[in-house]
Amino acid sequence: MRSQRVFTTIDTHTGGNPTRTLISGLPKLIGETMAEKMLHMKKEYDWIRKLLMNEPRGHDVMSGALLTDPCHPEADIGVIYIETG
Repeated sequence: MRSQRVFTTIDTHTGGNPTRTLISGLPKLIGETMAEKMLHMKKEYDWIRKLLMNEPRGHDVMSGALLTDPCHPEADIGVIYIETG
């Protein structure tokens, strides 16, 4: 069976709580601001958040971060924070 999507994550603990950071595999998000990109993510790709954050790969207290292209020319990277709920 061949995988349709591959996501690369780094799991850490932040203040004792589990954190998952998606570093590759996220489709290109559309938007001129991070807020617009976040809304596009929520509308079109919320299944990715659910896949990575909920059981059986995650659990109810997990937090996460999605690394994406920055919107500001002086920024190195963009970040969208996600939760399980």
